Amino acid sequence: SDFDGVNEFANKMKEFTEPIRCISFNPFDERNIDKWEVAMETFHYNLKDAESFSLSCIEKAFQKLRSAGKAFAFVENYIRGNYRPSLDKRMNERYNNILERYFDELNDLEKEFSHDKEHPPVSNSSLPTSGAIEWADILYQQGKKPMIQFSKCENLISSSVGKEAKERYLAFARNVDQYKNDLVNTWVSRAHEVLKELCNPILASKVNNQTSSE
Repeated sequence: SDFDGVNEFANKMKEFTEPIRCISFNPFDERNIDKWEVAMETFHYNLKDAESFSLSCIEKAFQKLRSAGKAFAFVENYIRGNYRPSLDKRMNERYNNILERYFDELNDLEKEFSHDKEHPPVSNSSLPTSGAIEWADILYQQGKKPMIQFSKCENLISSSVGKEAKERYLAFARNVDQYKNDLVNTWVSRAHEVLKELCNPILASKVNNQTSSE
């Protein structure tokens, strides 16, 4: 699954902290100072191994995560709360990777919208206008969801790449909104024309009837 790397990371952290959490002596008793020093030496030795493992785990996870949103959630929910200073640089690099992936996803959405907007893939059970609006809104939400996630991270969204991503998203969102508004306006205009065509014969008939009766 997308989060196998997360599970692997969590299991490693549990294994790493187990000796400290489960020590069999009182660390606050001065008579156990030698035991405590041995335990801490082991802890710091394992810490370096855990950091190395964490970096490997992060790389594996990013290779498997299929969307920018999931990659962002991985960093924020599972790594950011547990990282060591030595992992900070790698985490910032991951943010750049997340935005690069979002650019790719946004490119795909823009291409799909541009290619299909004249003849959107509407199901047989949907009316043409409402179906087209629904299709456009699905694309819009796919671009919007990751951006909402990104906006909660100041470091990401305030970077130069983050600002560029936001501008690209807003341009895409404006195009989709204009498309949906145009569809609604066209539908309303056609509905008025149809109503006029339906009402004119009725009004004409009433006028003729009144004229005849006079």
